[in-house]
Amino acid sequence: MELSNPDGAKFPKWTAANFFKQGFLETGLQLEFEPRTILGSSYSSDTELLTLILNAPFFHAEVGQQMQLVPGCDGTLKTCDTIFNNYLNNGSKPGVPEVNPALSSVSSSVSQGGKGK
Repeated sequence: MELSNPDGAKFPKWTAANFFKQGFLETGLQLEFEPRTILGSSYSSDTELLTLILNAPFFHAEVGQQMQLVPGCDGTLKTCDTIFNNYLNNGSKPGVPEVNPALSSVSSSVSQGGKGK
């Protein structure tokens, strides 16, 4: 696959492992439009090939067809700063835990519908 990097100055680290992970790829038009989620990426400097692991195969894409790659974001301050150089506009909430601690004490009990004896 030929890959041009017109935004090389914007994304200088695009060859880093999993740079495109959680991003997406789009190719095709109208009825043959195929968006895919990128599950992982790797770049080999020896072969100069970028390998993407996608969530599904292509059905309409053809060799030589243009596509758009968008790098992924895991929502951390570090990613926003080091990959996107966009620390000032970061929208993550670093002090908020990933799991709601209030819900950990809630338990669900299922009533069997029987009446007490």
